Amino acid sequence: MKKRDKKGLLMIIVALLVIALFIGSDKEVYAKKNAFKSFTWQEVENGKIVKAGAYSFKRVGSYTYFKKTKSADAFKLAPFSIIDCSTNGKIVYYVDNMVLKKYVLSSGKLSSLKKIPKSSKEAPHEPDKSYVSYIRGNNIYITRSSWGEWTNRTFIYNIKTKKLTKSFAGTIILAKGKYVVLDMLFKSGVTPGSMLLCKISGSTLKKVKKLTSAGLGVDLVGNKLYYLEYTDKKKGDGYTYYGMSAGTLYRCNLNGSKKKKLGSFKVSGNIGQLFVSDITSKNCTVTLNSDRYRYNYKTKKMTKLAK
Repeated sequence: MKKRDKKGLLMIIVALLVIALFIGSDKEVYAKKNAFKSFTWQEVENGKIVKAGAYSFKRVGSYTYFKKTKSADAFKLAPFSIIDCSTNGKIVYYVDNMVLKKYVLSSGKLSSLKKIPKSSKEAPHEPDKSYVSYIRGNNIYITRSSWGEWTNRTFIYNIKTKKLTKSFAGTIILAKGKYVVLDMLFKSGVTPGSMLLCKISGSTLKKVKKLTSAGLGVDLVGNKLYYLEYTDKKKGDGYTYYGMSAGTLYRCNLNGSKKKKLGSFKVSGNIGQLFVSDITSKNCTVTLNSDRYRYNYKTKKMTKLAK
């Protein structure tokens, strides 16, 4: 082969590599831009603006407004104002009156996709309620709360087949990628309960491990899970339950491995409530009744915060 031919072939190979890199990068950016974000509008701070894709959302009182981020137009009232929903900045999925709906932000087109089945013991004074708890791939996870059955069940709706494929007990309280954490206790108030770590496999969930039998919630910092396990087990009239005056904070990997104890806390006299919040990779805020402390995992030091 002549030198000129070799040089030309080399230039073609380099050009193809550049194109491949560009396409791969573009796919990655596209995937990130089209990732769904779940919002509980009731938890969005009043007046705070949340961005997703090309759109911005704002909470004002009991209503949600949206607009194109780069547009000079004013925010307009969203049809999903007081409902939990998930959006990728193009499409919004939400449940209204037990019906899964799809709203296209650019056109304003609204479609009803699927009716969520009611429980067999729906309470007449407190009807079943459902909301979108997670979206991954073609699957939309919809959690139904039933006061009549005193249970939470999560259904899976497949966008392509347009069918409800599976349902399982529990509520998705945290999700990242293929891992989700389920709260297994139906709650009418603040009560510790069982939390399971599961892995999404196709249209099913596979249990990885039980995180705790007495937890309130879980935080995700990086790829680490942080959760408080309450330890003050009490006896009722023929049953046992967990109080909230003592507990241990744990950290583990997203897949449940390398569980590590970060610290144990207890309310003086075992009377009152313990909470952990503002969790970072190095410290957290521990609330013991009305007193708040900043706790350092490494030094185990508790620094009291001003009230």
